[in-house]
Amino acid sequence: MAWWFGALLPLRILCRQLSYPELFQVMDRFGHQAGYLVSALLLAGLSLAYITLGSFDALVSTNYGLVLLFKILVVSTILSIAAHHKFILVPRLKKHKGREALARSINIEMTLALTILIFASVLTSLVGPENLA
Repeated sequence: MAWWFGALLPLRILCRQLSYPELFQVMDRFGHQAGYLVSALLLAGLSLAYITLGSFDALVSTNYGLVLLFKILVVSTILSIAAHHKFILVPRLKKHKGREALARSINIEMTLALTILIFASVLTSLVGPENLA
């Protein structure tokens, strides 16, 4: 997660500094690496949520579950933006188009990343899983 979120600001900066072919190469490589790492992250997160909650009912009937549900919604949104980058915006770079749209989209992704970190903080600090029982 830190690798992905930590790369967003440098990637946004590169949107303004690199040529289209260079930017395509960087973004394409990042997308390939992210595919593996994000898949592992999702598997770990879903496993941890299942172990922590123990049931679907706890997802909708506890404060911890509800905050986790909102976090899952934001994670789903950021994943859809990442997919939009990989399948729509990055391929446009080959045609020397889309640099500005990609930079704007990365800005949105950074905002969502911050939101996810806030939800994670709330989950661990304010509503912890010890309140599930």
